[in-house]
Amino acid sequence: MSLPTKRSTCSSSSSSSAPMKKARNGLQQTPQSGDDDNDRERFPAEEDPTPAAANLSRKKATLPQPTKKKLVIKLNRAKPTLPTNFEKNTWAKLQSAIQAIFLMKPVTFDYEGLYQAVDNLCLHKLEEKLYQQIEKECEVHISAALKSLVGQNTDLSVFLSLVERCWQDFCDQMVMIRSIALSLDRKYVIQNPCVRSLWEMGLQLFRNHLSLAYEVEQRTVTGLLSMIEKERLGEAVDRTLLSHLLKMFTALGIYMESFETRFLECTSEFYAAEGMKYMQQSD
Repeated sequence: MSLPTKRSTCSSSSSSSAPMKKARNGLQQTPQSGDDDNDRERFPAEEDPTPAAANLSRKKATLPQPTKKKLVIKLNRAKPTLPTNFEKNTWAKLQSAIQAIFLMKPVTFDYEGLYQAVDNLCLHKLEEKLYQQIEKECEVHISAALKSLVGQNTDLSVFLSLVERCWQDFCDQMVMIRSIALSLDRKYVIQNPCVRSLWEMGLQLFRNHLSLAYEVEQRTVTGLLSMIEKERLGEAVDRTLLSHLLKMFTALGIYMESFETRFLECTSEFYAAEGMKYMQQSD
């Protein structure tokens, strides 16, 4: 029986080292070298992502950023010009309406259109001239209304009724004019403290022309004092008429200077006479 050679022994030992070894848990494990080679062929090793990410971020950082452009629109718009005779035609329409109001005739224009006409004049910086034109037109009619009371040879009670009617008409007329020219009050008067509102302007005109019509003012005061004396003596008087005229003097700001002084004098004389009468009766 021949002994195995050294080569064969080595080969057998090498071959015997190839079988799988048992792990501690009893499972068989195959040699890892061949599997690792196969895995490398099927799944090539991935490179480190860090350099690629750095290159990508560098590329993003170096990309040119779009510049922000501003859109500028230049309007070479000329200032709007007024139509020919715009101011003249607009005032003619307003003047016609004011005259109709004072003469208690129907206004041929709609009030919204008149309001817009005033607003347009204010928009084009013509409010100062418009204010002066309205003031002048109001003065003409207020003066005429008070002058019509001069020379009225009527009973004092009738005369007082005429004065009251004149005052009530004036108040209604100024309210209507102010409603048309409301933009004038809001845009011109407010910005100029020294300029009176349309209502205050009307009161001033009425006060001035009442003082010029001295006969009308004095007869009115005399009639009021006569009514008060009659009431003190027990006679029936028109208290509504008396109240309206006294409010007129108060609104015009002439109550103290035109009425109160004479009223106190007459009151003092009346009660002095009444006191003397009771003293004589007691004797």
